[in-house]
Amino acid sequence: TTYGSMDTRTASADADYASPKYSPDALLSVERAVLASEKAALRGALRGVVAFAIPHVEQGEVVGIAASCAEGCRPNLGQIRSTCAHAGLSRSLIPELLALVAELSVDEDGEPIRLGLPEALGLPMLSRRASMRDIDLRAPRAREYEVERRAEKRRAAAQRAALRVQQRSDAAAATRATPMAGSGTGSEAMATADSLDGCERLVVEGLAEVLLGPTEGVERGTDLFEWGLNSTSGARLREWLCKRTGLPLPPHLPYEYPTVCGLAASIFRLREPTAHSHAHAGGAPPTPPSLLLAEATAALRAGDLARAEGVCLRVANGLGGGARLCGTSRLGLAPPSTLPTELDGAEAPCDPSSAEAAPSSPSEAPLLTLLTRIWSAQGRWSRAAAAASQLLELRSSTTPASLDVALLQAQLVRYLHEAGEPPASAVARAAVAAAEAAAWREASERQRAWRGHEEDDEGGDDDDEIAPPSEPYSEEERAS
Repeated sequence: TTYGSMDTRTASADADYASPKYSPDALLSVERAVLASEKAALRGALRGVVAFAIPHVEQGEVVGIAASCAEGCRPNLGQIRSTCAHAGLSRSLIPELLALVAELSVDEDGEPIRLGLPEALGLPMLSRRASMRDIDLRAPRAREYEVERRAEKRRAAAQRAALRVQQRSDAAAATRATPMAGSGTGSEAMATADSLDGCERLVVEGLAEVLLGPTEGVERGTDLFEWGLNSTSGARLREWLCKRTGLPLPPHLPYEYPTVCGLAASIFRLREPTAHSHAHAGGAPPTPPSLLLAEATAALRAGDLARAEGVCLRVANGLGGGARLCGTSRLGLAPPSTLPTELDGAEAPCDPSSAEAAPSSPSEAPLLTLLTRIWSAQGRWSRAAAAASQLLELRSSTTPASLDVALLQAQLVRYLHEAGEPPASAVARAAVAAAEAAAWREASERQRAWRGHEEDDEGGDDDDEIAPPSEPYSEEERAS
């Protein structure tokens, strides 16, 4: 590419505007180059194009814009706009400049570079006689053409989107027009959840409703997310199933059971707790207790204590501890073995022989924690004391000397006091003293760990430990 010499002569503003400093000869003198140097030739041609369209810019800015275009990137509109503003040119030149850069091409026969401007501009071929004044005079027509072109593109895009929505709606309507046996709306939809097959048909129907498309080929083991479900449509599917079944399905249910049969089986389990006795072989997997406990936690946070208690009792019945936790005639409040020895002489509110064995399921600890919170919030102190006693028995079997166990002992003493059957005062003092000792012990261990000392059970420096005060709490604080 050859460039004209820089015009350094002083001229009037009109002459400077009409005669660009960079010669347009650069546009018409680019020859066909070999393949290895094609990019270099294109870069040089683009330099000439930008230099012709914006004659009053610095060489560095021209090279920067041309280099970014030659690498296959779209022209930076913000860079071109700032360059035009710096050069003092009209903003109406931006569409023409973009058209110049975007439609630049090199012919196969080595013809000069042609600038295919839109025909509406009246410049199908930019010759060396064209000047900036010629382009600027056609700016209003170019602006009208650009507005009309963009409006036409928006109309076409809206028509294509409407056509896609109509096609999906027609497909969904065709799927609903020929439903499987047992499907329906309202009370009929509730009937489909009474069987595992009905739940599967309900899930397939919800999938067609959410994805707005046909569901031919969906089988019992089909992965819903591979079929097209995502986080947004998964939430919509859960809401649709909640409305059709009347069940408060957990938000993570589609992610925990991403198949048709798994999701249907979980809905069937939540619909009827004893549905596993009616399900046919190869059907419903057991609902994990963690799923029900999450539902109970959500109900407790929402203030629905009755709902939270009902779900927890379902889990307790499934774990075989319903009679121990709920039966008033068999409410075992026998003191756990981790309480101080003074409690052994205290009067127990119920027969200790009625207490069952300590729980061993991993879901028992969160279940007992929830029941303790629910019953204490309801003011049912006897049941809260029973649940706290079982939780204390479970926790003390793993970490007998922890702060959590000591605080739970003091909490159990409070529940027994609120229930109207307080243990001996010595027991209460011993429980509070055990909690205080555990608190000071844990604080000492944390201080040792913070200072970087290794724990030495056989003999260590007593100076590193925090010595509990002789009277850490007043009598009022002890009572509270």
